[in-house]
Amino acid sequence: MGEVREQRKWPLKDVLAVLSDKRDALEALKPAVKGDDAYPLRFLAHEHERAMLYAQLSKYEGSVEAMKKAQKKDPLVNAKNERVEFLTVLVSKYSITRNLSIQLTEKMVSKIIDTQLKRRVEAHLKAYGNDPKKAFTAEALLVFNKGQRTPVTKVRCRMDDTTVGEAMGRARLSHKGDPNGKQYVEKGENYALAVFVNEGTGSREFEVVSFFDAVNRKLKGLDLVEPRPGHRHFLLRKNDLVYVPRPDEDVRSVTWEEREVVGDRLYRVVKFSGDRHYYLPARISSVVNLADTENEF
Repeated sequence: MGEVREQRKWPLKDVLAVLSDKRDALEALKPAVKGDDAYPLRFLAHEHERAMLYAQLSKYEGSVEAMKKAQKKDPLVNAKNERVEFLTVLVSKYSITRNLSIQLTEKMVSKIIDTQLKRRVEAHLKAYGNDPKKAFTAEALLVFNKGQRTPVTKVRCRMDDTTVGEAMGRARLSHKGDPNGKQYVEKGENYALAVFVNEGTGSREFEVVSFFDAVNRKLKGLDLVEPRPGHRHFLLRKNDLVYVPRPDEDVRSVTWEEREVVGDRLYRVVKFSGDRHYYLPARISSVVNLADTENEF
């Protein structure tokens, strides 16, 4: 996940409440110029509102409490001498990049961040009866991108309405030297299922690897799982294919070249959690190489 900052109208009292938690309220309202490191992190969206609030707060030597107490006699006013009740702030929300595919739902389309692109996608979807399975096929996307200098294949969307930092199950990724400090992962989202096979008995044990742990281990240059003495292991991820033997079938006797026989027992990994693993039958539409022993299950 990424991060996007959106403009929101806040009551003045809420803006002052945030500033009161700052060590130095005036420092937090210092001007930021485009190109400065501080510009993307600014609190107020509009420069004229920032300057107005900075000037008012300066009259009270940066004391938010003193300014609040004086609001009845000395309210915050704009250039027209009108009392200001609301200010526009920038709020950080989680974002996610999605493919233009048949999995893109109307609800996801409604969360596209680029308003112009959002209108284009909505109009395209409407032309196909609001059916993503028709609107986002390869052929339909050729129509969507016709005449465009750069074809659009992905869209950036709001993940939800949760403010960055308020979701307990999400964590910021930190990698030394990485200039992108606005990447996040779901702590509880599972990435892979490690299957450990005892070399002596053939018995199997399973270990779920969360996406959060997988990313952190990779950033540290580690393998996804620690090897276990006396075991070999392989990894299964979502949408991987597995062969499920028939009752009493010995996989060593399977003739992998017989597509019809093998195809009936091919399943796709859907999800895994603890000792529960879920699979759906897979339909072969092209040749699948099943020679690798890791496809055995």
